[in-house]
Amino acid sequence: MMKNKIAVFFISTFLILMISPVFNLATRLPGHTDEHVKWWELSFLYNIDFAMPLVGGLYNLLGISIDPGEVLVGKDGWFFLGDDYVGSISVKRNGMTAEDASTIEKVTANQKKWENWFKQHGVKQYRVLIGPDKDSIYPEYLPEWAAHSPDAVSAQLLKNAPPGVYVDAFSPLLAAKDKSQPLYFKTDTHWNDRGAWIAFMALANNLSKAEPALVWPDVADGDVVAVTDREGGDLSRFQRIQSWTHDQEAVLRFREKFNIPVERYDYESGALLGTNNNLPNLAPRRPELFASPKALNNKKVIWLRDSYGISLSPFMAATFSKVIQVDHESINSDGLTKLVERFKPDYVLYSVVERASRRGLFLTPPDLFATAPNTIGFKPGAKGSVAQTNDVKPADKPNTYTITGVDPYIIFTLAPQVVGSKSHQLAFEFECFNAAEPRIPLQIFWSTPSEGISESNSARFFVKQGTTSVDLSGAPGWPTTEQIVNIRFDIDSAKACSGFSIKNLATGMNVEAASKK
Repeated sequence: MMKNKIAVFFISTFLILMISPVFNLATRLPGHTDEHVKWWELSFLYNIDFAMPLVGGLYNLLGISIDPGEVLVGKDGWFFLGDDYVGSISVKRNGMTAEDASTIEKVTANQKKWENWFKQHGVKQYRVLIGPDKDSIYPEYLPEWAAHSPDAVSAQLLKNAPPGVYVDAFSPLLAAKDKSQPLYFKTDTHWNDRGAWIAFMALANNLSKAEPALVWPDVADGDVVAVTDREGGDLSRFQRIQSWTHDQEAVLRFREKFNIPVERYDYESGALLGTNNNLPNLAPRRPELFASPKALNNKKVIWLRDSYGISLSPFMAATFSKVIQVDHESINSDGLTKLVERFKPDYVLYSVVERASRRGLFLTPPDLFATAPNTIGFKPGAKGSVAQTNDVKPADKPNTYTITGVDPYIIFTLAPQVVGSKSHQLAFEFECFNAAEPRIPLQIFWSTPSEGISESNSARFFVKQGTTSVDLSGAPGWPTTEQIVNIRFDIDSAKACSGFSIKNLATGMNVEAASKK
């Protein structure tokens, strides 16, 4: 069988190359205006774009991909995304590696930091919903050579993720796939509305445990009331056969029940971008506010998403009255923290396809200016005592200083000296007198036995008045194996305060982190 496929491949390629010059001269030469391409050049004569749909169709019949990096031809009319997209096929064939284990450790640590940061900034709940790759739900339709390892990377991620934060959509989708029509399009990378609905119900079940007062669409709203034909999806386009390939669209009862008005605004400018009756939408590259006054809950949500959110978007608009949507690859940690501080959402939701769930923001901790407003759970390891001051002088009250110059700072000596991995949480009580802004810019320096205070051993962030705790483990250059000798506390702008008080400076860990060491 394989020999026959190879023979057909070479014969068809040879025939196409034979007729290409004649076809291009007969059809492309009249009206040809590109001065940079001459008709006698090989790039003109042997351009085979005209034959690609024919080639794609022929190869499809033989089970051969026209571009294996883009698309895999599976069994029974199923297509799958190729390895050009973050190596998703190879990752599943190989199973867990040491590199994957290291990545998962970083992802889970950073997501725990995000969860804590969100809580400390008024967000009631943070959830991550991973949309399984199509081949994770339908591996039986893959080519034999692409079979998955039983040691799945995503399973390990869910196992090690912060409790309650990650929503398991894999289990309900796997359980439902044999009970109805497909949950994913055969010719597209994405799930259909029914698949998205099952994942959304998994989110509902998860979030309802923490927020029982939330109202969700009825389970029956996800029933399929019709199945319609549609043109082939993106994978059939990669195979060059989209124009004559068809797929099936599942129509849910939800569509008629929640045909509600939704207004779409540019969040930064407030400009109205349009209104519709709760139609699916692409992931915005800039934050956009989707307002649906008839939603089930008067709640504010920031939703980080990707193209897997297209089918989810009507469900979100029906459930929450104000949702800021933004493509997760179009926003960094700085932009996200500022968005949270400005919008003050009730919930932050992060939905992303499986193959993108271990990169980008998942590997990025909150920026250090995003500090905790309290020290709940803090376990001090070393306490600071004033060793040196600059451009400040003591005021009448203890631990209080007046700024006298352009470079105000205080150096604290820590005792006992503790390694950075066990003293990365910095806590202190701070008050800025006559503050110019609600948030005060600080720069923290540190020294070790081998390195003194320098710009490379420092981190900038903002604080508010009162007790503050900030995790310095995300700061570039924070030492993990060396002891911390000194902490230098800088007011980053002499104009920020006329004076300040600082006391109870200490380094340590939060109780949960300490229990894991």
